[in-house]
Amino acid sequence: LNKEYYKNPACIPALSQIIAGSTEEAVRQLAAVELRKRVSQKSGELWIAVSQNERNEIKQQLPQIALAEPSKLVRHAEARVISAIAAIEIPMQQWNELLPFVSQCCMSTQVQQRELGIFILFTVLESIVEGFSEHTKELFNLFQQLLQDPESSEVRVTTVRALGVLAQYIDADDKTEVRAFQQLLPPMITTLQGCLETGDDAGARQLFDVFETLLILEVPLLSKHISQLVEFFLKGG
Repeated sequence: LNKEYYKNPACIPALSQIIAGSTEEAVRQLAAVELRKRVSQKSGELWIAVSQNERNEIKQQLPQIALAEPSKLVRHAEARVISAIAAIEIPMQQWNELLPFVSQCCMSTQVQQRELGIFILFTVLESIVEGFSEHTKELFNLFQQLLQDPESSEVRVTTVRALGVLAQYIDADDKTEVRAFQQLLPPMITTLQGCLETGDDAGARQLFDVFETLLILEVPLLSKHISQLVEFFLKGG
């Protein structure tokens, strides 16, 4: 497979079909993992070699497949495929439908859709945060709501992780963005406190990583909350 088939652009639509059609969870997950690799390799060379019609079909179908996927593990693998494709398409001013889809998921009344939406957004921001610079205000408004999610700790934790990525690209001289981020710090810290109180070790570790990164980078956004963060680090140590 590695020597021959995975070097052929035809493997990309074929793997997509396996994700869409296989009844075996493990097969769908493996296909998604391999598809992400093939899309990302050589700066998207293999993906670009796929016909435009096939690429458009995959972009149209994959988000809907992820929505319908019953396995969280597979949904996350499919979300990683979406972010890999977005990393290539969005800088080329393509796939304008993705952000509205993600926003719709994040605002859904169904908790599973909100979890998928914020996870896709987080993974996309990890790859191409610059591509969302013109949507920063919309993202802050969206994150403010997601940090208050009444049902899902996963939504709140992933939102903090997404904000951790976004914070690294905020210009300290942009007072509007700095103020908007600082307004979200209290619910971000509350999310960390919730993980500690409920014994969510995995979530707490992820959030400690976020705040530790911001502290190491000396992000000025944290200046008013240093003492509170230090207290949490000591509790979680």
